[in-house]
Amino acid sequence: MLLSKTVVGLFKDRSEVDSVLADLRKEGISKDSIKVVDQHELESDERLVGEEASRGEGIKGLLKRLFGTQSFMDFEHGSLHRDWIRNGGFLVAVNTDDSHSARVNEIMEGYDPDAIKRMTKTEVTSESKRGTETLRAMSSQRSETIERATGIIGRDGREEETIPVIQEEMHVGKRKVRRSSIRVIKHVTETPVEETIRLRDETVTIDRRPVDRIVGEGDIAAFADSQVEMIETTEEPVVSKETHVIEEIRITKNVVDHEEKIRDKVRRTDIDIEGFGPERLRELGFKKDFSARFAKSGGNYSEFAPAYEFGSTLASDERYRNRDWASMETETRRQWEAKGRSWKDFGEAIRHGWESTRRHVA
Repeated sequence: MLLSKTVVGLFKDRSEVDSVLADLRKEGISKDSIKVVDQHELESDERLVGEEASRGEGIKGLLKRLFGTQSFMDFEHGSLHRDWIRNGGFLVAVNTDDSHSARVNEIMEGYDPDAIKRMTKTEVTSESKRGTETLRAMSSQRSETIERATGIIGRDGREEETIPVIQEEMHVGKRKVRRSSIRVIKHVTETPVEETIRLRDETVTIDRRPVDRIVGEGDIAAFADSQVEMIETTEEPVVSKETHVIEEIRITKNVVDHEEKIRDKVRRTDIDIEGFGPERLRELGFKKDFSARFAKSGGNYSEFAPAYEFGSTLASDERYRNRDWASMETETRRQWEAKGRSWKDFGEAIRHGWESTRRHVA
C-alpha cells in the first residue's frame, strides 16, 4: 500500500532553503517531515557509517537515517545529490503524502527552478513494490557532461559511437512575492475637556425677632393651627455626549499588469568534426536523411543525391537568400521537373537539401 512520497530538492544557498522552509510550514508540513542536509550533515553521516558504506548506499541510505524508515526505493541519481552537497549546496527532503506532494513540488520549483534537480520517490510497504519517479531538469549550475557509448560493434562488424547533442530551453514562470504592506491601526484615545456653567442654589432661612403690638384683625385670623412650607432647590450639571463621524479612511489596492523582458543564456552542444571538408559533411547529412526517410522504399542514395544537391544549390543562390520555402516551392518544382525528374518522389529531398544548407550558411 502506498504510504508516502519524499520530494527532494537541491538549492544553491541557505537563503533559498529558509524561504522554502517558511512556505512549507505555511502549507501545514510538520517540522519532523522536513530534513535539510548540508556539508556538515553529510560529513557527519559519512563518519557515522563510514564514507565507503555511505557512498554505496547513496542518497537512499541518508534518507533512511534522517527519516528513520527502511522502505525507501533506490534513487537512480543519488550520487548527483551527494556531489551537489559536497560542492556547498543544500538538499531539502520532504516526507509527505499524495495529496500534498504536488504542492510541495510546486513550492520548491518556485525558487530558482533552473538550479534544482528534483526527484519524487514513493515509499512502499512489503505488500506493494511499485514506485514512481519524477525527474526534473538538471541544474544549469552543474557542468554538462556528454556520454559516449564506445566500443559498440554493430551486426555488420562496424564500430559505432554515439554523441548526444544537448540543448537547453528557457522556461519563464512567475510567483507572487511579498514586497511591502500598508497597515492602518485604529486606537481610541481620551482627551480632557472642560466647560463653565452657572448653577443656582436656593436656601431657606428663619428669623425670629421680638415685637410688642396690639393684635389686629389679621392677627386674630391667623390665630389658628396652620402649616407653612418653603422648598429649597439647587441646580447640578447634567452631561450628555453626542458622537459624530468626522473623517473616513479608505484603503484601496490597485492591481496593474506589466510586461518584463527576461534575458538569460541557454546552452547547446555544437559538434565540430575534424578531418572532413564542408562538402563531405554536407554529404554525410544527406545520407543520414536518406537512411531515415527513403531507404526503406528500396531506392539507393545515388538516385536521391542530385535532389539533395539541387536543394543545396538553391540555398546558396543570392536570389533565394531571403525567401522562405512556401514562396519558392512552385518555382523550384518547375525547375526540377524541367530536368525530367519527378517532384513527388524527390521534392522532400530537395527541401531537406535547401533547409540544411541554409542553416549552415546562417
